[in-house]
Amino acid sequence: MTNEKVKEIEENFKTNLKLLIGNFDQCRKLSDFVPIRFGGNAIYYHHKTLVEAKTGFLEDEHIAMIYKVLDAWGMNSRSTKLLSLKKFTCQIRNYEHKRPFEDMKSKYGKKRIDELKDTEIEEIVTWMFDNEIKGINKKSHKKTKTQIVLLSKTFHHIIPNIIPPIDREYSLRFMTWRHENFNAKDVIHINPDEKRLARIFIEGMRDFFKNTKEGQALIQTELVKPNSDANIIGAFNTSLPKIFDNLIIAFVLLHRVKLSVQQVAASMKAK
Repeated sequence: MTNEKVKEIEENFKTNLKLLIGNFDQCRKLSDFVPIRFGGNAIYYHHKTLVEAKTGFLEDEHIAMIYKVLDAWGMNSRSTKLLSLKKFTCQIRNYEHKRPFEDMKSKYGKKRIDELKDTEIEEIVTWMFDNEIKGINKKSHKKTKTQIVLLSKTFHHIIPNIIPPIDREYSLRFMTWRHENFNAKDVIHINPDEKRLARIFIEGMRDFFKNTKEGQALIQTELVKPNSDANIIGAFNTSLPKIFDNLIIAFVLLHRVKLSVQQVAASMKAK
């Protein structure tokens, strides 16, 4: 990725973040309705995976739940196809052998995103992309352009307090497109330097929580406890990275459909 392209992406990301902050109250209200858009399985397996991460970290059931949440979050459709659970488990185990997850959990498992230094973010991103879990995607025996999506969604369910889920439809659109173009039907092309994209995204998320009053206020938010009987509204407020993801989804939706918060929320309830 050229320095000019990096600067363009960083500036676009910052511009959209400023617009989100300027429209924070609306985005915050709508973000609570995001779980409705994705449905019961996406919520259930997300919560179940987070429970297993605490009670049986990377034991068989935790890995099985990661697999199920990837499926529920759209990673087993269109161009992305998951391997069998058995092969997926082997990929995780092989990765764990090379760079133990437990080491990173011990170092970062209790840290907040706003506390991270640039060098720590670089270490986390390098950890994600070194020895990629190539076997997740059936097409990944060739260099796939979806590793950032697969890896971020996988690793979010391993160390959720630090690593955000990143997708094409919302995260990468928000990061690389101007907000007035969100309605374009063009395919979101991912730059080959996905590691750098991930670092820019996580640094931007860190700066939002660290340097803005809106982000600081969200740090005080009581997170939803996984598998609680809480209302579906707000059910994705399980970590600061996921709250940030919810805000981005809300911002993109508001600019794509040009409707009020109430109208967008009502349309999601109707699905």
